[in-house]
Amino acid sequence: MPVVTGRLRDPDINPCLSESDASTRCLDENNYEKERCSTYFLKYKNCRKFWVSLAFYHDAEKTERSEAIYAYGSRKR
Repeated sequence: MPVVTGRLRDPDINPCLSESDASTRCLDENNYEKERCSTYFLKYKNCRKFWVSLAFYHDAEKTERSEAIYAYGSRKR
């Protein structure tokens, strides 16, 4: 298995793995008729949206914290 594929199968890197697998399974079972799997796609989309927004929030918080630490350090001198 290629390294990229292995990483995508890791639930720590891809928290929406079960939603992804469910949508793929649905496509396989329904002869790739996308209309029949729209609920699975929506669940996957919502999962990804949640985790991306959480990561964005965490990055913004980390940036603010770094700026505050830098400002505190420069005032201390």
